[in-house]
Amino acid sequence: MIGARTGRGMLRAAAGLGVVSVLAASSCSSPGSKADVPAVTTVPAAATALLPAKTVDSGSSPTLSAPTTLATSTVTATPTTDDSFGPGSFDLLDPTVGLGALTSYRATLKVSLAGTRDGQPLQLDQTYILAADTAASARVLTVQTGDGTAPPRLRADVKDAVFVTDGNGICTGSVPDAADSADADDGSVLDVGATDPAALLRGLSGAEAAGSEILNGVAANHYTFDQRALGSRDPATVTGDVWVATAGSYVIKYTLTSIGPSPSLGKGVDGTLNLDYELTDINQPVVTALPPGCPPTFEAPLLADATAVERQPGFVSYSTASSPADSLAFYQQQLPTLNWTLSADVPIVSDQGGRLRFVSDAADLTVSVSVGDTGTRVVIIQTAGAA
Repeated sequence: MIGARTGRGMLRAAAGLGVVSVLAASSCSSPGSKADVPAVTTVPAAATALLPAKTVDSGSSPTLSAPTTLATSTVTATPTTDDSFGPGSFDLLDPTVGLGALTSYRATLKVSLAGTRDGQPLQLDQTYILAADTAASARVLTVQTGDGTAPPRLRADVKDAVFVTDGNGICTGSVPDAADSADADDGSVLDVGATDPAALLRGLSGAEAAGSEILNGVAANHYTFDQRALGSRDPATVTGDVWVATAGSYVIKYTLTSIGPSPSLGKGVDGTLNLDYELTDINQPVVTALPPGCPPTFEAPLLADATAVERQPGFVSYSTASSPADSLAFYQQQLPTLNWTLSADVPIVSDQGGRLRFVSDAADLTVSVSVGDTGTRVVIIQTAGAA
């Protein structure tokens, strides 16, 4: 298992450029090792965020601050008087700003580095694709590394559940405890700032206006920048462009090219780095379906007096003061309204418990009840299958 804090360290923003600093791990590890892949964690803990929310420059070693929940305030354009930054009047303090106000979107970030480390060839290619649907409370992020032959890594937040895939494409899910999610400093369920590719982009100070245009169906202001707007002390030469929505102030497109030696990318690294971020399908329908093999996300109804509730994807259990017969009668009434059909199997019902089986087009649902020390215990399990 990749630990939460260790995982975040494997996928952190490099100080000065805000790119994925997996170079130190990926270039010197053997194929298939944990260091070769983006950071995800296995369950049952609150799932580790794939992306850091912010970077904090601390000399030559980048560190992470706590993930940031997206604000819906606008990006302000304020005069920049500090000579250590760019000459323009536009500041982009947080590249994720405004995204939380959108109903849906698709964000794509492509990162490539071609160069050398200590004279040895170095190549990095990573693509991040996020499909976000606020109405469905779903965010599905995939990370593809290298030439695409290996399965992409996935982290999905769907309602109150978190799903991740490992290097073999195996999907697991969990429902973090509310206390764990609230206290976690490494990303929590539907923490937009912790799972959005825009969190890997570097903020700007002193970008220069370059006109306005319509981009991806949205009116946008265009700005250009160089290494001065990053506040970077790297010897590398940086050029970049950013397009920001005139209404909502969210970043629609952000490109950056860095040429030359860059200690921010790792000791002894020299080469050409390209970042290409783009927001599409803005407030349009997007697909947030989980890949095959992920646990189901069905939300089973509970009796009103449910206590000691335990949830995981495809599983829920709880205690109730209702009798076993009344508990089963509740599900016989409620589940058909949710498109579940009582199976032709003969129901098992007694004073001490019972079991019902329901079916849908692509799944089975079993409701089991039994008498326990604290009343009736109800267990609901959903599995793939068909009637």
